[in-house]
Amino acid sequence: MIGTTGPFLLLTAAIIGLALPANAGAPARPQPDPRHRLSDAERADCIARGGHTATLGMLNGEGCVLPMPDAGKICTDGSQCKGGSCLLDDRKPGFKPPKPGRLVKGQCAATDYGFGCAWRVNKGRANGMCVD
Repeated sequence: MIGTTGPFLLLTAAIIGLALPANAGAPARPQPDPRHRLSDAERADCIARGGHTATLGMLNGEGCVLPMPDAGKICTDGSQCKGGSCLLDDRKPGFKPPKPGRLVKGQCAATDYGFGCAWRVNKGRANGMCVD
């Protein structure tokens, strides 16, 4: 009986695969909550300032994400950055979280988007933090 489970599993997987839509594995792009949308004037102002609109946080509110003039500047504290965020770039290949207590240098954030998980640098020390 053990030898017959392989074909059964293949047949089951094939049936499930046919039943799923083509984009079933793709993450859905969150849509802004209609109660938390920018006005047309706010949207136009955002774009005029070089920003773009995005769905923000767990409430799915629509907001303006602006570029920061000091993006990429080396920093050891958020107070050294226009947007208030000094970050470690954890997207680099081979990134390893810093050891507790170790002094680090980060970079000023590229935008004022403050949601999601990131390694924030404060007073030379990195802390992993998620903001929703």
